[in-house]
Amino acid sequence: MASLTKMMTAIVSLELAQKLNLDIRSTFFKVSIKASTTPGTTANLLDGQYLSIWDLLHGLMLPSGNDAAMVLAENFSTRLNNKTKKKIEKDELGNIIQSKSKTVSFNESCSLFVKEMNKTARRYFMRHTNYANPHGLADKSNHSTALELAYLANYAMKNEEFR
Repeated sequence: MASLTKMMTAIVSLELAQKLNLDIRSTFFKVSIKASTTPGTTANLLDGQYLSIWDLLHGLMLPSGNDAAMVLAENFSTRLNNKTKKKIEKDELGNIIQSKSKTVSFNESCSLFVKEMNKTARRYFMRHTNYANPHGLADKSNHSTALELAYLANYAMKNEEFR
């Protein structure tokens, strides 16, 4: 299921980039220590390295890089968190007095991306599919059916960037 999970990670990344108005060739994401040490197959990413979303998608799909999956999930989650979780306080005159973004832990950060993966699965009528992480490493919560994975592959191949 790992490589098929990465297909969903790629699709969600492409859709989020479009939704957030990010150019996938000129937007760069930073590799974290956690991402660079993700076990399993790897794109050999290094902590502190900056790569474009385009390059990360290639690292995700070609060598089936678990590290690339984590970089995409972490960075998109951070952007989603910053877009939706800002707390703005105003005084009695309506002036902004404080603007904060809630800090999220690594697991919370990844969970925002995984939630997007599961929402996307429902949108594509994948009712028996669940994702627990962006790379598909063994987790009892990762599951799907052959039919639903065929739906995903069919949808993915309609996306020019994915193809």
